Amino acid sequence: MLKVEHRGASIDVLRAVADRIDCEPGCERVGRMDPSTGVTECPMLDRGECPFDDACQLRDLAAALETHAATTWRPNPSPTAERTNTMETLPQTEARCAAGATAPRVTLADLEANIAAEYSFIASDALAGIRPNVPGHPALDVLTICLIVTRNGFTIIGKAAPASPENFDIAKGKANAREDALRQLWPLMGYALRERQASPPRGVTEPLNYAVD
Repeated sequence: MLKVEHRGASIDVLRAVADRIDCEPGCERVGRMDPSTGVTECPMLDRGECPFDDACQLRDLAAALETHAATTWRPNPSPTAERTNTMETLPQTEARCAAGATAPRVTLADLEANIAAEYSFIASDALAGIRPNVPGHPALDVLTICLIVTRNGFTIIGKAAPASPENFDIAKGKANAREDALRQLWPLMGYALRERQASPPRGVTEPLNYAVD
């Protein structure tokens, strides 16, 4: 049996090799055999090394690779549009989620209403206030922290920092850190809503199931 390492092999190359090693046209074994004696005129076939078999295997492999290439999923050559949703602002996310929604859901207004206290600061300033004798790392000078306390006392910490320190802008840092905190709060409030929906109404207890013999 012919063994071919097909990874990365060109379909056209496989077919070209098959044509090169194949018997002359019209052979296909029977055409090379004397029907009266059963003796073949092909010494390779007599030794069990029929090039026709090898050529058929190569052609089958080429066809299989061609089918695989035609049905294999390929990434979008221009993935910019695919990444749009991951880069949208909170209002854009709210508008997209609200479109067509009729059942209860956590809205952006719900997030804002759940904030009891909010604090934004630069990490280096916080470190200087807490540990004034501890030298701070330069990276802390561009790290903005947003600490949100919800009405039940739960805390969420958002953060933001530019990849290049030269791009640091305190207003942008505070806005991005706050958005990071709100995005963390959103699924938590979604869980709380689902928990309320799954619980029986207040004052109503679920019936007890007693086994009766």
